[in-house]
Amino acid sequence: MGRWQPVAWPAAPPRSSKSADLQGARDHRSKIEQRQADAGESRAQALGEHQLSVESCNSHQQIMRDWVQGSIDAVDKRLARSRWLDQCRLHYWGDIDTHGFGILDRLRGHFRHVESFLMDRATLDAHESAWGIEDTPLSTELRRLDEAERTLYDDLRSQRIWCGLQLRLEQEHIDFDRVKKALDTLSAH
Repeated sequence: MGRWQPVAWPAAPPRSSKSADLQGARDHRSKIEQRQADAGESRAQALGEHQLSVESCNSHQQIMRDWVQGSIDAVDKRLARSRWLDQCRLHYWGDIDTHGFGILDRLRGHFRHVESFLMDRATLDAHESAWGIEDTPLSTELRRLDEAERTLYDDLRSQRIWCGLQLRLEQEHIDFDRVKKALDTLSAH
């Protein structure tokens, strides 16, 4: 269980009659949605969304949470030994939600010069149609964010942006043209 396994996507349904095609497509979509949900949950745990509440867990959940926390701690130790990254220009692009900013803050604990990428209010506002709800937001104080990042983080955790709901924008929903322009700007420097 110590290694991540690649996600095996289900094969496309075979072609046949129209009603069978429709049902096959529905079944295929259902399988893909379940795989995406499973992969997304594992990704969230592996990438450092590490505020773990263990007060009301059964023993199986506790074992899994301990494993995830151990994996996060191991990544922290590897980062601490990667001093060559001090000489590199580093950018972090995460979801615009409390956990995305939490990961940025944690990364800056190792590399203070990390710059956030497309994690700003303008990007968030430009993608309102893709906003979602963050299930388990962070509420801790993050001390390594710059002023604009901290303002957005505080607005997110205080639910001041969207009708008192815990808003999030997942990075994969950001318009590709916006990403390309931002990358072009970075590469020009």
